[in-house]
Amino acid sequence: MAFSSAGTSRRTGVLAACVLLAAAGAAVAQEGVPRQDAATEVGVVRIGLPEGRALPLAVTLGEGGVRLDLPRGSAFPIDFQAASGGLVRNAEIRDGGDDRLVLDLRLAAGLLESVVHEEGAVVLKFRRRVTSAAEDDDATARYTIGPEDKILLTVTGFPDLSRQVVVGANGTIAAPLVGEVTAEGLSPRELAVKVTELLARDYLVDPQVDVEVVEYRSKWVMVTGEVRVPGRVPLRAASTLKDVVVDAGGLTSDAGISITISRQAGSGTSTESILVPRDAFEHGEANPEVQSGDIINVARKAYVYVHGEVRAPGRVLLEPGLTLLKALAIVGGLTEWANKREVQVLPENPDAPAAEYDVKDIERRKIEDPALRGGDTVVVRRRIL
Repeated sequence: MAFSSAGTSRRTGVLAACVLLAAAGAAVAQEGVPRQDAATEVGVVRIGLPEGRALPLAVTLGEGGVRLDLPRGSAFPIDFQAASGGLVRNAEIRDGGDDRLVLDLRLAAGLLESVVHEEGAVVLKFRRRVTSAAEDDDATARYTIGPEDKILLTVTGFPDLSRQVVVGANGTIAAPLVGEVTAEGLSPRELAVKVTELLARDYLVDPQVDVEVVEYRSKWVMVTGEVRVPGRVPLRAASTLKDVVVDAGGLTSDAGISITISRQAGSGTSTESILVPRDAFEHGEANPEVQSGDIINVARKAYVYVHGEVRAPGRVLLEPGLTLLKALAIVGGLTEWANKREVQVLPENPDAPAAEYDVKDIERRKIEDPALRGGDTVVVRRRIL
């Protein structure tokens, strides 16, 4: 929504004057408020809250402005523009009824970055609108726009020109005043520079344009298996496997030991798979970047089933490094009637051949302790006297 900059009523003016006088004597000193950090282009506005007054505090974003619903008695800067380092153009304080105040901030070259609640105060942090195409460490700034992405174009000081647009199938958007502009393949910063230059050429003097991708639709991956919200997940920028899993709601309690990323190979005629061990993923040792079109599957927990002459027959959770001897130990070991020389391992696939092992040879390290796979069944027969 757009905030009106029309003049206030006499009541509002008196109320604002009273609030500003209260601010001058408030415990929260405004003279020490940071103006603007030239290196990071950040402005800070601190608003003191009346002692003992409970919130709620409501913050509403609009086109070119921010609106706050605050308790009466809040303490404000005398000069919002100076306090914000020029990122806030002006402010209007109005009676909100029910012992509340409404503060409308009209932004100049700033964007609201965060709202931080401190003891006795609320701190608004603004950042400068950037219209430079210079490289940035922020991965989101390097995102390349594509068809179906929804973009918010904000022209500072001209709310009627600010709008949301969707990138068409041909890669263009309908920009205010200048018409069709190619957006596909550009970063948000590069598109902002392009629209700024077009507006400055024939329409506006020193325009300030900000571009924000509000819905990422052109690039996505499909997440299946044991995540809380399986389905299509949009890619915001140079996304990693961790980013995608988080956006899919995280792993479920039934997630297994591996995550598989499947994608088309370079030629596009074959598929390649990347197997990511879950333990390495959770320890931050494996977190590969994902690509648009990838299919990511989080495997379900798998088990090995142990039957016959063991002390506690049943299923054993498949974990990395599970071997035959380890599985037998987990179920309590063999009974005194177990036939150690003919322990069978039956694969889950009925067409796959069974294997038979002499446990004594494994214990003596004459043969290797075989690794088990999900779905395997271990059968320990009873020995015949």
